[in-house]
Amino acid sequence: MEHELKVAKLNNGLTYIEAPMPVDSVSVLFLVRAGSRDERPGQFGAAHFLEHFVFKGTKKYPQVNDIAKAVDRLGGRQNAFTWTDFTGYWVKLSGNFLETAVDVVGDMVTAPLLPQVELEKEKGTIIEEIHMGEDHLPIKAMRVFDELLFPDSALGRPIIGTEDSIKSMKRDDLKAFWEGWYWSKNAIIVVSGNKTSLKSARSLVEHKFAALGNKKSPESRQGYDQVFTQAKPRVKVSFKKSEQAHVCIGFRTFSYY
Repeated sequence: MEHELKVAKLNNGLTYIEAPMPVDSVSVLFLVRAGSRDERPGQFGAAHFLEHFVFKGTKKYPQVNDIAKAVDRLGGRQNAFTWTDFTGYWVKLSGNFLETAVDVVGDMVTAPLLPQVELEKEKGTIIEEIHMGEDHLPIKAMRVFDELLFPDSALGRPIIGTEDSIKSMKRDDLKAFWEGWYWSKNAIIVVSGNKTSLKSARSLVEHKFAALGNKKSPESRQGYDQVFTQAKPRVKVSFKKSEQAHVCIGFRTFSYY
C-alpha cells in the first residue's frame, strides 16, 4: 500500500500531514506535544485529566454526550490517549463525513468548555481508573518500574496522577494547561484515508484550527538537563495480596539520539 505523504505548515503554524490511501474511510488525528512530563507542581495528572474532560462539552457540542452522538450516529469511532510526551485525539468516519471528523476533533482541542459541573464526576472516574491500575498487576509492575528507572523525575510519575492530585485538581489547573500547551506550533494534525475525500481536507483544517494560532502566552518544552545514572542494580518490590507475581527487568542503554 503506497502512502503519498504531504507535509505542510498552515497559516497559523500548525504542521499538517496528509496521507491519501486506497480506502473508503478517513481518520483525523491531532497530536499535541504536551504530556505528563510537562505538568507543573499542583498539576500532576492534568494532561490525562484534560484529555478526558474535553469530551464533556465544547462550544459546538455543549452537552456531555454530544461528541459521542455526532460520531456514533454516522457509524464512526473516536478516542484519545495521553503519554509522557504527547496527547492525541482522533476520529474515524466514512470518507463522506470528513467535515464532521475535522469539526469534532477541532472543537475538542480549540473550544473545550471544561464545565465545572462535571469536574467532580470526572474526578471519580479517574480515581476509579487509578484503582483499576492498582488491581491490574502487569500495569502496577510497569508503574513501579518507571518509578525505579526515573527517580525524582516527571518521567517516573504516574501519567494518570495520584488519588490526592486528582482530588485537588481545579478547573483553573486544566484551563491553564490547555491554554499553555494547546497551540499551533506545538502540535501536528494528520488526515489520512480516502483520496477523493482528502481533496478538501487542508482547507477544512485550516479553517477549523485557525484559533490555535491566537494563544497569548504559549509554552514550549525547553528540554531537560536531568541525567539518570546508577552505580549498582536497583530493585523495588511492591507487595499485594494475590496469587500472581509479576517481574519487570530493564537495562540502561545509549541515547535515542
